[in-house]
Amino acid sequence: MAKFSKTLKLAVILWFIFLALAIGAAFKNAKVQDQEPKHFQFYDTCYAWWQAGPQVEPVTLGTLVLIDPTAGLEVTRIEATIFAYTNRVEETDSTPNITASGKEVREGIIACPVYLPFGTLIEIDDEIYICEDRMAKRYQQENYFDIFLFDLEAAKTFGRQIKTIKIFR
Repeated sequence: MAKFSKTLKLAVILWFIFLALAIGAAFKNAKVQDQEPKHFQFYDTCYAWWQAGPQVEPVTLGTLVLIDPTAGLEVTRIEATIFAYTNRVEETDSTPNITASGKEVREGIIACPVYLPFGTLIEIDDEIYICEDRMAKRYQQENYFDIFLFDLEAAKTFGRQIKTIKIFR
């Protein structure tokens, strides 16, 4: 067996450290105030993509593999009324930190009408949201959507907007 020089061993160790730092930096950029990644939940989005069926080839950038969660899905564009809400009891029900799908609230989720199943991906202004909550009963049959935010002032500032959105199925 050949012996490896100390320089080669050091180079291999440094390469693995660099690799770990590069991956960590990619995920750190998605973090906001030690909360879940904003507007992109890797596991939920990949699960929704996998559940949808079509298999696509992932894009490889060096050692990072990126999967477009919307690739191969049918796109429907609709005009919708969009609001923002927080986890205050005044805006939700008696369990403000649990969505209708049973998951904990986080930025990146959206409350949708009942005709869209949980896990549906919604794109609004180039941001991808995942349907994990439901609108209040009086809004469930129309094209009303509600983006979850932790910040009450940001939700108030968002107000009511009418936009063309994309629904991926």
